[in-house]
Amino acid sequence: MGVSETVQVTVAVPDAAIAAVYEWACGHARYRAKGATEVEDELTDAATNAVMWAIKNCTDATTFENFAKAAVRRWVWRQMHRIKRKRANRPRAADPTTEGTIESMCARTEKPVRPVLMDDLPEDLAFIVRLYLTDGFSMREIGLLTGRSPNTVQVHLTKAAKLLHDGPLVTPSRRNGEKRLTAG
Repeated sequence: MGVSETVQVTVAVPDAAIAAVYEWACGHARYRAKGATEVEDELTDAATNAVMWAIKNCTDATTFENFAKAAVRRWVWRQMHRIKRKRANRPRAADPTTEGTIESMCARTEKPVRPVLMDDLPEDLAFIVRLYLTDGFSMREIGLLTGRSPNTVQVHLTKAAKLLHDGPLVTPSRRNGEKRLTAG
């Protein structure tokens, strides 16, 4: 028995049909670009690539026009999606006429302020740190109180220590047996 291979037979598409589809593809790219020249160039390239792909992969000359138009629509749509993703990932520049004053624009470019006190931490972290340092609960006890595992409590304490301290990390610690209970 011989091994069968699938051989794709390409057909000769008339030049008039190729020209008509190419004109339609360029018009479709212009329509989708809506006047933006840099977008129009990218969409025209995608449309041209789609037409070239359709010429190469068409197996029936009678259905070439519909086959090529479907390919152009798909390729242009994909390119529009790539452009949209590229724009979404681009950092936005603030517009002084709509965004407000120069001070507000400068304030957005600064890094967020690191918390200095326990009260500046997010609520869940501050609660765990207070229980550990101030009230003297062990990680196991805090885990039982909050419904978390002792390892999760340790991760929260480490995260809080990183947020509170610049430089080398100092883990919150107490001497063995030392309990600090808050009043009330």
